[in-house]
Amino acid sequence: MTTSNFVKEGVFSYCDTGPPASTHQYTTIFILHGFAWHAGSFQRLAAYADQAKARLILMNRQDYPAAELLGEEDLSLLSPADPRDMAAALASLRTFMKRQGNRLIDFVELIIDKEKLPPPDGEYGGVIISGWSFAGNWINALLANVNTAHPGHSKLRRHLRRVIIYDLVYIFLGYAPPAGAYNPLQDDSLDPEKKTLTFAAWVSGYYNHGESVTELEFKAPLASPAPTILTMSEEDRQSVLHPMPGDAGGSDMKLFENGIRCGLYRTLKEDALYLKDGASEATGGPTTDDSWRDIEVLYLWCDRSVWELPFGVRMFKKELAKAKEGGKAMRNIKFSRMRGSNHFAHWDEPEKLLRKFLAPADDLE
Repeated sequence: MTTSNFVKEGVFSYCDTGPPASTHQYTTIFILHGFAWHAGSFQRLAAYADQAKARLILMNRQDYPAAELLGEEDLSLLSPADPRDMAAALASLRTFMKRQGNRLIDFVELIIDKEKLPPPDGEYGGVIISGWSFAGNWINALLANVNTAHPGHSKLRRHLRRVIIYDLVYIFLGYAPPAGAYNPLQDDSLDPEKKTLTFAAWVSGYYNHGESVTELEFKAPLASPAPTILTMSEEDRQSVLHPMPGDAGGSDMKLFENGIRCGLYRTLKEDALYLKDGASEATGGPTTDDSWRDIEVLYLWCDRSVWELPFGVRMFKKELAKAKEGGKAMRNIKFSRMRGSNHFAHWDEPEKLLRKFLAPADDLE
């Protein structure tokens, strides 16, 4: 999938598989890519869309192929003037993510109108919005700010079946790493210019993890199945990788590093997933629009992914259990486990993943 396959709309670019030939009643799935991989990563899903009665909108975020580049004002939000002022840095990055969430909402509503997408009707119709890995932050940004740009977003709410946080890294849930943790992006022994490509090989491996946090494999993927990127031809890699935003000084890298430093991800998660009747005194977070309180949030995870994913889901389940015991109001969060799958299920097991995206709420595990 090349840049020529993408059409710019608003600040995003996208590739549309179009309506299924077999039916006028179908579900539309908007999918956002992760860190240094563009929407071409999802191209293998397209072969199964028609039989699944699905239409796929494969989206490129800003600074990725054919999408709008981030402007000076946005970039300034990613690089706070005084990095020592954590409160100011957090406010700056929250503003950046609020804009991103609102732009995502505006894009989906625009496509709903432009393409006259069918609303939910029984098993099919409506839209699903999924963010893979790093783009799970865009799903949280949408949920955190859904009632702030155009109050209610009634058009999107009428069409929305669920949002999907697909294989989110523990860092983006606001957790500290366990002892012995490893990530090439934080390995100072690596050449900064090579970190992104080293990361791509590491993150696309298959790992044998136990069922507890103490049984995670941090560094060494299995020889078989091989890491996904090593099974790709050079042409395949060129059709899915876009390392510049993830390189040193790139926009994704700035968001990644500065977000960790100032505590953005925990704040964003709490604003997105915990319901509020009034603005949060601690974070200034938005109130929750009643029409959005019951929207389904599907946390989809792959159990042979790099350790950062199974660790994150275990910590997240513990957090939610504790919050429930404490009487905290939460969104309608459900979990779905892809057994035997790695972080690149959309490439290695596209049909299986598409079924998970579309599975009824009572048939997710």
